[in-house]
Amino acid sequence: MSDPPAHAVEKLKEEGTRDVWLIQRPGQRRRVLKRWRLTPGMALRILFALSPPQRIRRSIARIDATGLSTPRVVGRWSFRRSGRRRVVQLELDYAEGETLHEYGLRCSGEGVRQPDEVVWLGRTIGRAIGSIAERGYVHRDFKAGNLVISRARDGAISGLTLIDTDGVRGVRLRTSAIARMAAQLDRSLRNFSFDRHLSAAARMAFWRGALAGLGRVERRDVCRRTRERR
Repeated sequence: MSDPPAHAVEKLKEEGTRDVWLIQRPGQRRRVLKRWRLTPGMALRILFALSPPQRIRRSIARIDATGLSTPRVVGRWSFRRSGRRRVVQLELDYAEGETLHEYGLRCSGEGVRQPDEVVWLGRTIGRAIGSIAERGYVHRDFKAGNLVISRARDGAISGLTLIDTDGVRGVRLRTSAIARMAAQLDRSLRNFSFDRHLSAAARMAFWRGALAGLGRVERRDVCRRTRERR
C-alpha cells in the first residue's frame, strides 16, 4: 500500500487501503502501527467520527470493563506521509504471547499439558462474551485469532487480550450478541481436537460464563440462535 514505516520489523497484514506493521524503536518495546490510506471516503468518515482509529478508541473503552484486556493506544491518531501517499495512522501496544488459534494448534499436535488452562480459558472467554453483550455490544469478529494468551515467567497464563477492537458495535438483543460471538468462536476452533472429557468441561465452563444472569427462556433463545449461525 505504502512505504514501510520507520523502525518496521514485520508487516502483519495488508488489506485494501490498510496495512498493519510490527515496529520497534531502539530501547522501546514492540508496538503495532495501523495505517489507512487517506482517501476522500476516509476524510468523510473522520469528519463524522466514524473512521477506524476513532472507532478503535471507542471500542477499547467499551471492552475495558468486560474482563478482557486490550492493547493500549499510544498517543493520538495522526496524519503522515508515506512515499507519495498520505495515511492516517494509529499506534498501539503489542500483545506478547500466542493467539488462541496458535494455542489450539499446538495442543492438537502435542496434547494438552495443563488441562486446567483449557477450562480457565473457556470460563474467561464465556464471561467476557456475556459481559460484552450485557453492556449492549457485540464484537463482529470474535474469533480465536483475535485472542492472545499472555504468560508469566513461570509459564502460567497471566491474562487474555482481545487484539481486534474495531468490530465492537451496539446491539439491541443481548441473546443475539451472545449467540453471534459464540458461533464465531466455535467456527474458528472447529479444526482443533481435544480430549472428549476436557472439551466437555471447557464448553460447560464457557456456557456458564456466557449465560450467567440470563433466565431460562433467554438461555434457550441463545442456544437456538447459536445453532442457526453454525
